[in-house]
Amino acid sequence: MQTNPRLNIRQVTWANPVGADLRASTATINQGTVTLTQDATDVSAVIRSETTGLTCRYDGSASFTGFAASAVSCDAEILFQCSTGQARILRPIGSTFTATQNGATARGTITTSYNIFGVDPVTREETPVAGMTVESEFTAIRR
Repeated sequence: MQTNPRLNIRQVTWANPVGADLRASTATINQGTVTLTQDATDVSAVIRSETTGLTCRYDGSASFTGFAASAVSCDAEILFQCSTGQARILRPIGSTFTATQNGATARGTITTSYNIFGVDPVTREETPVAGMTVESEFTAIRR
């Protein structure tokens, strides 16, 4: 199954001011690509956000009505400019992907946790700032 779903941010937990800015942007659609491969009950998925460039690879299992998987890798960090002007680095530390399937349509949730770092503009040293979890809903239709 390969699709171009819309990822709608449903919930952002913590991370001020990053979290506040992400919550404010929930009307923004995050286009992405989901590629699923299934062999019996084993499922592999690659989910890529066109908005952020973040690509995560997942392994998991499938049933008759859906699938669940955990990230084995996420290969990008996100550089984020807060509305306050602060620059932040968002590094993914874990992600899960669950969905129910009905015919050619899959609906589900992607939950990704990040460590957030600030960067001193003079020394360029990174400082841990906060943690954040983003939960996004998606609907994917098989092509």
